[in-house]
Amino acid sequence: MRRLAALALLASLSACGLQPMYAGGGKGPVAQGLAAVEVAPIEGRGGWLVRNALRDRLAQRGATAAPRYRLDVVLDDQLEGLGGLGRRHRRGLVRICDHRRGADRAREPRRRRRRPHRHPVEPRAALGHVKATQKDFAAVAPRAAQQARIAFFCGPDEAGASAAADKLTAMLPDPGERVELSGASLRSDPVRLGDEARSTSLFGGTRHLLVRANADEAHDAVKVFLDVIDAGEADGACPVLVVATGATDKSRTAKLLEKRGDALVAMFYPPDLKTVTDEVRKMAAVAGIRLGGDLAERMARAAGLDVRLAQSEVTKLALYLNATQQAPVLADEEALDSIGAATEEDGLMPLVNVVLSGEVNRLPGELKRMREVSLNPVGVLLALERRAAQLAQLAGRLGPGGRGNDLLDAEQKAHRVFWRDRKDLAAQLQRWNARKLERLVQRLTALHRALLGNSQAAELLLAQELADIARFAAQGRQTGRP
Repeated sequence: MRRLAALALLASLSACGLQPMYAGGGKGPVAQGLAAVEVAPIEGRGGWLVRNALRDRLAQRGATAAPRYRLDVVLDDQLEGLGGLGRRHRRGLVRICDHRRGADRAREPRRRRRRPHRHPVEPRAALGHVKATQKDFAAVAPRAAQQARIAFFCGPDEAGASAAADKLTAMLPDPGERVELSGASLRSDPVRLGDEARSTSLFGGTRHLLVRANADEAHDAVKVFLDVIDAGEADGACPVLVVATGATDKSRTAKLLEKRGDALVAMFYPPDLKTVTDEVRKMAAVAGIRLGGDLAERMARAAGLDVRLAQSEVTKLALYLNATQQAPVLADEEALDSIGAATEEDGLMPLVNVVLSGEVNRLPGELKRMREVSLNPVGVLLALERRAAQLAQLAGRLGPGGRGNDLLDAEQKAHRVFWRDRKDLAAQLQRWNARKLERLVQRLTALHRALLGNSQAAELLLAQELADIARFAAQGRQTGRP
């Protein structure tokens, strides 16, 4: 009975009128139709491989009949960040031509349509005409992070612009992976910005673009991206942040964005000491550090009013003190000195300061340290020459009867005097006037020639000269020849 039922079922299948699409194998109508497609030559070694693979799949090899269709393919495949599991960008140009009709069966050549975005987003509300500076950026940033598609950071304060871009990134609902692009690459390929913004990462997560450009390098790329947005083809595109060094809010790129409701233009001017000091205090509070005394101002000066360097110092200090917001720690000068980077100059300057300040009682210990740590005699002399040249410049600005402390305050505000050197410079200016410094420079030049001419006795020659100079400096304002 089971066999009879199976035979009856097979008989009923033929009665429905359906035929298998791929019936007949290689001689069936579908196979014959695919074999009638000719694959045109594709440029490059990769194109040669792709063409052979397509011909194999279409069963075109060995075909004797004249082809009916021609398949034109252009490959543009870029793989970036291979070592870091980066992203793959593939753009194809496909055209199918009917030889009998002499026209395209499908469409004129155009870029392959994109797949739907994996993470569609809701339409963004208009941000309005927004231009910001460092004074009002904190108030504008939260709304811009929710609504702006592209942000342009410019101005002479490149450090402030970069820090603002990082703050805006932290405010994004889901910043995801950061993809950095250079202005030079976008200048050579303006279409790439729009492609990157609309593509997805290797693992399908969200991301944002950060472009570091010089002046208007990214102008054409931004214009192309804005055209894509205006055409309604940027749904799901990730946020784009452009940090343009040397650009202003009057540049060509800023002009493209200033009247748009989905863009932000932020201009950053060089900050003053008070502004950076307040910013350091805010950074420290977030990191769980209580700064005592003038440590915040000291860190701002040491960073050269660069908020990025200041943030790095605050982060190092928090790690050193094991500070958190839940367990804040009071920082002192000793802790700040402990995280400072030691350089060769740091090892030379104690000896230089002892000599030029006339601290004869400390000189034997510094000379002993010079031998123990094997300081290069020529390196010590070069450091001494640099300090003498600095003192000569300060003495020239000071003039007769000038106030050294007032001069050093002005020089420190102008970032020409490092805060750590101020105390030593003040003591040395009291001992060396312009006339004495001129003779000192001449004597150091002669010593330099002597060290280069007698390298075996360089350490002994240097020690003798340093002792003579220290004894002369100890005499204070007395006249004489060093």
